[in-house]
Amino acid sequence: IIGKHDLNRRRLFPVEGGMDIDIVTKGLARVLDPLVPMPAKGKARLSTIALADTAPPPKLFSSRTPNYCSGCPH
Repeated sequence: IIGKHDLNRRRLFPVEGGMDIDIVTKGLARVLDPLVPMPAKGKARLSTIALADTAPPPKLFSSRTPNYCSGCPH
């Protein structure tokens, strides 16, 4: 039975924090790839995930100078 760990006892899925479709895809691919030939579409998806993992995180907020609304009492 394979679950949190693969057959070599390496962690497949996180035991804390979030888990998204990319984490599940990478884990399943690591187990299934040696057993079943992966279709081209699957290989392309793994390449996209790998690129996203190495890219710097996007800037979430733009710079904005502080200002107050006209109704602010301070």
